[in-house]
Amino acid sequence: QLADTARALGVPVDAPRQDAFSRRYSAYNDAAKDRMVEFPSVRAVIDALARRFDLALISGLPQELLAADAAERGLARYFMRIDGGDKGRALRRLREEGRTVVLFVGDTPHDEAAAREHGVRFFRVGGDADLARIPKLLDV
Repeated sequence: QLADTARALGVPVDAPRQDAFSRRYSAYNDAAKDRMVEFPSVRAVIDALARRFDLALISGLPQELLAADAAERGLARYFMRIDGGDKGRALRRLREEGRTVVLFVGDTPHDEAAAREHGVRFFRVGGDADLARIPKLLDV
């Protein structure tokens, strides 16, 4: 996220600053991990979507934390790719693989900006009711 923000502001970020930010961001996320609440409908929604689509879990969280959290929650099996870090880079990789990105689901303005920058339809989730609407949105 630092790279995306710095690029948007036109500010260069060198490798040492990026590394320092990543260490602080990782420590913050490790401390906040227990407060990451899973919405009640998340498993039913992901299960329904995974029956029709290849799913990718993309987050600004560091790769190691994201993959570990998905595994601990038993959710990793639903995703063909778990990609932490730079969301734009993850979207580019999917396209480079020839994949069509149908929908980017997120909860922040940064998510929406990444989707818009890469020409991907965006759906903002503010709570469980929003999440539960996704299968109907995609005719699943």
